[in-house]
Amino acid sequence: MILRFSAIDQQGEIRNFSFQVEKLEAAFAFLTYVVEQGHSLQRASILDGTSLTRLPIEAFDGRPFSDVLDQLEASWQHVLNQPSDQSTPLSNDHCIVYFSTAVRPFNQADLMALLAKSRQRNAQVNITGVLLYVHGSIIQVLEGEQAVLTALFDRIKQDTRHTQVKEVFNRPVPQRLFSNWSMGFETLTALQLTQIETTIGLESNPAITSPPLLATISAICKNNPTEPL
Repeated sequence: MILRFSAIDQQGEIRNFSFQVEKLEAAFAFLTYVVEQGHSLQRASILDGTSLTRLPIEAFDGRPFSDVLDQLEASWQHVLNQPSDQSTPLSNDHCIVYFSTAVRPFNQADLMALLAKSRQRNAQVNITGVLLYVHGSIIQVLEGEQAVLTALFDRIKQDTRHTQVKEVFNRPVPQRLFSNWSMGFETLTALQLTQIETTIGLESNPAITSPPLLATISAICKNNPTEPL
């Protein structure tokens, strides 16, 4: 993958850089170092094959990402080690997680209307989950029976209020992490969005048998100071 970024140096000049990195963590570490040295990031992105991902430059404040990721890993390991809710049939639990981008930024009224409709419909078919939102970026976790989720996700992909719908997780899960929410809601910081995006790459690691993406989202929701709408 290739890291591309622009920064204003200490002399006030704009500098453009582009070089190859092997891991996303290496890109994060380098951008953190750039800010730590007194430079001001203007934009940053990762090119992986034909996929271009823009990075939230406000997430890089000069503090090492490794400490944050270590704390986050401890949080989601704690979540995964919690005993499962035996009241929920394990054999029927499935989960889909997707990312998308709002066609236009949602205001408070938009979000309230969306959540009210989602909660009513989801309660009728035993779907649980959470909707995460920050600056037009949407992450939604859906839990339920596979056939029901598949039909719902097909409708979601046709919704004209968002675009660039990307499925990042679709498989059975041992337990629901949001069983008490027909559809919870949290606003995220740019740093939290980056933390979630980072864990996507861990899903393909054969050494990790539990889903770190779900546990990371759950840990952020539990630790968020804001209350769900």
